[in-house]
Amino acid sequence: FGATVGCFQDDCQNTDKFVASSIESCTKVCLSLPECEWWVWGQEEGEQKCWFRLGDDGREGGEGWVSGSKSCRPPDQQAMVMGNHDCWIDGFNYDTCCDPKFGPSGNAQCWDGV
Repeated sequence: FGATVGCFQDDCQNTDKFVASSIESCTKVCLSLPECEWWVWGQEEGEQKCWFRLGDDGREGGEGWVSGSKSCRPPDQQAMVMGNHDCWIDGFNYDTCCDPKFGPSGNAQCWDGV
């Protein structure tokens, strides 16, 4: 979803946290990820960050931290679409080409070497 900094071990393709300047961006990305059930937003190392969780196990209160379930979000907020459907042809789509399981370069069968 475009995160490039503040990710666990600097790996923004496969991470459960990223730099998020607003709580709304945290809730929107959680809403867009099927695996995300809870989000946490707070400060770490001088930056506002967002974490994703599968549940609320181990949750505890802390000053300056906010958390909520996937459904705890602005009422008009919509999930982000992963990939632009108009850009895919011949049966290819975001899932077959860009799923994180293929790594940062995607599925090699989807690219023409350009």
